[in-house]
Amino acid sequence: MGLATNYSTVVDQLFAQNITSSRAFSLNLAGINKTQGSIIFGGIDTMKYSGTLEKVAIIPPRLSPDGFPRYWMQLDSISITPPNRTSATKITPTNVTQHIFPDSGSTLSVLSSSIFSTLLSYFPEAVGHGGGAYTIPCSYRSLNGTISFTFGQTTIDVSYYEWIWFDNIQCWFGAVSSSGEKQVLGDSFMRSAYVVYDQDNYNIHVAQAANCGSNVIPITNGVGAVPSATGDCSMSVLKSTVIAVSTISSSSTVSSSLPIAPPHHQRPHSLES
Repeated sequence: MGLATNYSTVVDQLFAQNITSSRAFSLNLAGINKTQGSIIFGGIDTMKYSGTLEKVAIIPPRLSPDGFPRYWMQLDSISITPPNRTSATKITPTNVTQHIFPDSGSTLSVLSSSIFSTLLSYFPEAVGHGGGAYTIPCSYRSLNGTISFTFGQTTIDVSYYEWIWFDNIQCWFGAVSSSGEKQVLGDSFMRSAYVVYDQDNYNIHVAQAANCGSNVIPITNGVGAVPSATGDCSMSVLKSTVIAVSTISSSSTVSSSLPIAPPHHQRPHSLES
């Protein structure tokens, strides 16, 4: 059982030609300070994430917010740990799950208006530029705050440094407000997540992104096609990377006073586009 599209995709063709064992692939977008990430058709790299891969069911089009065959999935909660705090504050409604889909083709994430407003309130110096986009002082990038996204038993922590997008002129808050039900996890989230798309089994697997080398293993076929391998990277490696990135960020001075047009937000990808 796969995602219904009106044409044969690259993932379909690789499977049809017996290059891969199933219609599945993994994506490592890599951190904002990296020059390249990776996409592996028919495999995962256990040295590009830490912890376990959390399996989340893909929501069928008929049950999704827009009725299109996208990688819709269930997000349980979003929370924020402001700088110099030790505990997180949940900003999503209790016992209310969110339907959202990961999209590496979108620079920023898209959140519901209520969640967006609550999250933005932790950045009081934010300045609106129309279209729901906001700039914030670049000094936030060097702070040790974290925005966390929970899927089942797994939480993906996104540092302020990864959440905030710097366009070489000023810094943009990592999300815009949605005018409807559609919510998207763009690059501001994807840079901190390792994502495996299992189209045959209608599942997405997510883990905390990391980088401690490379060890590619195959995705097979059947119900357990995606290996349940624990990531080879330890949390200590991940934390040291975040600290190093924050140090790099704080060593440079960036002006955020020049207003420019909001960043272009690409139309969220469906599986038919």
